[in-house]
Amino acid sequence: MRKILTFLGTSRYEESTIHLDDLEFRERVFPLALIKYYKTKKPDEELSVFFFLTPEARENRNWVEYTLPSLEAEHVKYETLEIPKDIETLEKTLGLIKEMMKVLSEGDEVVLDVTHCFRDIPLTASVVALYLKEALDVKITILYGKFDSLKNETRCTDLTFVTQLVEWIYATRVFKEYGYSKELGALADQRNRRIYKSENLSNKPKSLSSMRLPMQYLTDALRLGSIKSIRESVRRFLVAFEKDSSLSQEIHEHVPELDPLMPAIIQRYKMMDTGTSSFVLDEKEIETERELMRFYLDTRDIGMALRLAREYMINILLYKEGLADSVFDKEKREEVSRFLDETDSLRKARNHIAHFGF
Repeated sequence: MRKILTFLGTSRYEESTIHLDDLEFRERVFPLALIKYYKTKKPDEELSVFFFLTPEARENRNWVEYTLPSLEAEHVKYETLEIPKDIETLEKTLGLIKEMMKVLSEGDEVVLDVTHCFRDIPLTASVVALYLKEALDVKITILYGKFDSLKNETRCTDLTFVTQLVEWIYATRVFKEYGYSKELGALADQRNRRIYKSENLSNKPKSLSSMRLPMQYLTDALRLGSIKSIRESVRRFLVAFEKDSSLSQEIHEHVPELDPLMPAIIQRYKMMDTGTSSFVLDEKEIETERELMRFYLDTRDIGMALRLAREYMINILLYKEGLADSVFDKEKREEVSRFLDETDSLRKARNHIAHFGF
């Protein structure tokens, strides 16, 4: 269901020509034009409108004279919800969240109209809407009607791009907390697709599309815990920047949200890189495995760190005994592992995690 969430204040609203895509409406109150727009464009779609009003706005002519009669005449399904004049405290913000949650359901297509918001409510309402987008899995469109007094017209501005910042915040947090860059790569790819689809730029990115798969494969390899896959994925990711100097510049120009993170991403993954995509058990490999264990510990993936630690100890023995070529020989690894203390806590902890406690 499509639901319009809108606000009315007590300021004087001038009647103007309101432009919504290819349609025009003469209205004093912007949400009335929105209602007519959706009823014209999608006449079979169920539509509900929710007006968030302060006690003063409910008694004002903007509602009583200019809005309510039109709603009744058009047989619009509407509801009013009371909000305080100022939303300056956490308690009042939580109250607004509760009011919005009362009228929203999972999967709704929500239009948040902030045209007639007042004081601090536009910012608060937008942030609340972003939260509800994630919490209720609703699709949010944020619209603002910009009034031009000289031309006596109002043009609709789509502010939905603000919601994309939340996705960048989430992807950034995932990388910082867990070291996974898959979500960042997906967002960069979305930006690249959007540029090619809608923007008439002479200098469209040429290399940006090469980021998604390396980030995806590397993230999957780190989560899976396959050393060969990690070696191949890390090298593939780093080579993308080593061989293509334009990639960093394209990120800087077209994906500014990702730009400040790139040094940290490259540095973190370089610590896991042996300089080759193939696996060779040597001092560099052993050193890199230590860094990989540190990565898992830093990202609180204790189970993965324990599993790697046991194999790391066996690899050290193989290397010292001159058996590096047998690193993937299961029988040889089992044989060498007997030199470890079979009562050690590392083995018990690793086995406990590896077998889910069984």
